[in-house]
Amino acid sequence: MSDTFLNKYLVYIDSHDKQANEQHNNFSITVNIPKDVDQVCVLRSTIKKSYYLVQESQNTFTLNEGLTNTIIQIPIGNYSASSFRSVLESLLNTNSPNNWTYKVVYPNSSNSPSTGKYTFVCIEANPKFIFQKHLYEMFGFERDSTNEFISNQLTSKNIINFQLKDVLRIHSNIVNQDNNILQELSAIANDFSSIRYECNDILANSKNFNIKTNIFKFNILDEDSNSINLSLNVLITLLFYKKNTLQDQANKLYLEYTKIQLLKK
Repeated sequence: MSDTFLNKYLVYIDSHDKQANEQHNNFSITVNIPKDVDQVCVLRSTIKKSYYLVQESQNTFTLNEGLTNTIIQIPIGNYSASSFRSVLESLLNTNSPNNWTYKVVYPNSSNSPSTGKYTFVCIEANPKFIFQKHLYEMFGFERDSTNEFISNQLTSKNIINFQLKDVLRIHSNIVNQDNNILQELSAIANDFSSIRYECNDILANSKNFNIKTNIFKFNILDEDSNSINLSLNVLITLLFYKKNTLQDQANKLYLEYTKIQLLKK
């Protein structure tokens, strides 16, 4: 049977080769492929987890105290449940427009059940936490939500989450489809480690190659299409090839033949 991947050609992408005014999360590279190809597949990729949990321009929420709204800004960086609790409690007490007193409680798993939720306490009254597109998962609430204290307390609705996102998507103009997603990969990894992807099925992960361009653009976004602020480089190994339509037809004929033989038994 003939080769499945005709005119195979590998391209090794390194965002270090980006233009001077570009970023590692959004860059372009000129590539000329000397073969007739129409398919592209990401064989492997390494994205260094050089982005923070709390990122620039995505680090605010609103504290409402009666008639007053105050924007609270969380310092950029990575956090654990414990460190976030400590920083948040200090920020609430420092920025309260009415000088109300706040306490943020997280269960001590050594002597109490671990619920994975915060309890927020305000001694004087019942304020509100208002979230839009960011930070809400670290508090344990919903996106675009207003969360009001009742009887001076508020408990996380959901389990708190300190992974920024579960999935990253490599978007590119080299794929010929509406969402321009070249590859999706799991973003679950330790802080400052590497997010790695290895293709285990080339045919299933191949995309139609946009043969009209030799300027390859790459944009790394999270599952909600937010930009990821990478300070270190991205590595991508691409396989280009010509789809073998003759083998596709042969495979279909073989499947039909197999079905017929099974029916005869």
